[in-house]
Amino acid sequence: MFACVATIKAKEGKAEEMGAALKALAAVANEKEEGLILYKPYQRKDEPGTFIMMEQYVDEDAFKVHGKYPEFKEAAALVGACIDGAPEAVLLNEV
Repeated sequence: MFACVATIKAKEGKAEEMGAALKALAAVANEKEEGLILYKPYQRKDEPGTFIMMEQYVDEDAFKVHGKYPEFKEAAALVGACIDGAPEAVLLNEV
């Protein structure tokens, strides 16, 4: 299995909107993507403007095609309107 943990920061005053956008993005990904096991957003309790996206795929190839379809790109635009800088991603291989 292959995983990604992404840290996403919301612009000031956009945390609630970011949470809703990430939930919508996750709904699209979970419905459409083959090879996706987990795609779930979390919000830090100690930093409400910081979100962690937990992603798990059957393999790295499934990760490489992640988000390459119109519905995902539309939902991702909502996230893009709220994000403060580029996400920080950590890529992981299962041991």
